[in-house]
Amino acid sequence: KKVLIVDLDIGLHTQDILLNVSDRVLYNWNDFLENRCDVEATIIKGEIDLIPAPDEADEINFEKFESLIKKIDSDYDFILFDCPAGIFGGFEIGIKSADLILAITTADKLCCLKVNTVNNKIRKTLEKPTVRLIINKYKSPSFFENDYINLDEIVDLTKLRLAGVIPNDF
Repeated sequence: KKVLIVDLDIGLHTQDILLNVSDRVLYNWNDFLENRCDVEATIIKGEIDLIPAPDEADEINFEKFESLIKKIDSDYDFILFDCPAGIFGGFEIGIKSADLILAITTADKLCCLKVNTVNNKIRKTLEKPTVRLIINKYKSPSFFENDYINLDEIVDLTKLRLAGVIPNDF
């Protein structure tokens, strides 16, 4: 399967570092939006392809961003939008561009409440979003751990349907 990651974390982009392609970044998606390059120039090819985020972006034109995605959509089996943790910058572009939104949280109450806030923002922005929950670094809470909560509590707090659980393996 052919996969593309579009980094939407403006200013704090890290996908190029995680994919070990920082030295190959010449353009980002904002360069395409500002007509400084074509779509192909923004894509860093690899096992997983990447379109990096810009260091800064003033006004983001969603229609132009959508045209970028439409130009490459048929070339990929999956396009993943890596959105920032908060509800700023690239967040809105990511949710408007996605067919499925995966909200990722850990098993602590504060993170779950923040995911609920994000879910509320998504539902105010989109008419009928498909939002699912992934719980990352999960370990069953022991009697002595107050900061972790169980799976049922997480689902109740986030008000989202559970898509998957990634266990804490250390």
